[in-house]
Amino acid sequence: MGDETWSYVNWLTHAKNAAHFDAEIGIAITSHLLATVTASAMRASAQQHDRCANCDSYAVLAGECQSCGRIDESYAPPSSRPELSEEEVTARLAEPCIPTSDISTYLTPDRFGQRP
Repeated sequence: MGDETWSYVNWLTHAKNAAHFDAEIGIAITSHLLATVTASAMRASAQQHDRCANCDSYAVLAGECQSCGRIDESYAPPSSRPELSEEEVTARLAEPCIPTSDISTYLTPDRFGQRP
């Protein structure tokens, strides 16, 4: 999937006969690739099981099955974020937030997951 997306967008970058719809296709397939890679990474890093060990239901919320009522004793809630004081909030809001993008690193699909 990554190879095909890379090939298409690379062609699009250099094509003299590309049209607006070609760019729309490039945006769509790049978005799809990023969503798929993100979902795959999230699935691979998930530590909790998504299904109830008792009834195999997907209706598990905070370690408790909503279908059969089983409670997972090994469930640990995520840690909460520390509360900010009014001074910290004011100081953070006083500084401009300027998103930046590091475009100095280019990765091809065969190098994905490797450090540059």
